[in-house]
Amino acid sequence: MTSPPRSTPSAPAEDGRCVVVLACREYLAETTQLRHQTAQIVLHSYTGLRLPSICLRQSESGTLGVYCAQGGLPQFKPVNMVYQGDDYVLVSVPVGIDDRSILRPGDEVLMTGVTLDGSQILTGD
Repeated sequence: MTSPPRSTPSAPAEDGRCVVVLACREYLAETTQLRHQTAQIVLHSYTGLRLPSICLRQSESGTLGVYCAQGGLPQFKPVNMVYQGDDYVLVSVPVGIDDRSILRPGDEVLMTGVTLDGSQILTGD
């Protein structure tokens, strides 16, 4: 198991560029050959269910959620948005809750432009 790299503070950025020194406890042959490398630093990480933004609906009470096909009818399931990208959102995954009214991995989320209220009968069209 490799230890996470640590960084050493360096001089302030000039023209949008700066020097960062990374160190780790493990010897990695391919790393030692990299004297100059372009890198992307991830400052935040998010986890959740990824949904297209067009799936999101807001109830009359202001609750954010999605409609899922359940028993031939659309059912509104509230969601808690964790992150919003350009055309997608990440919503939290409930843990240890066995409730059919909560969005779960594998639920069939409806992506439609028509207004849904839970009373329409869904067809395979």
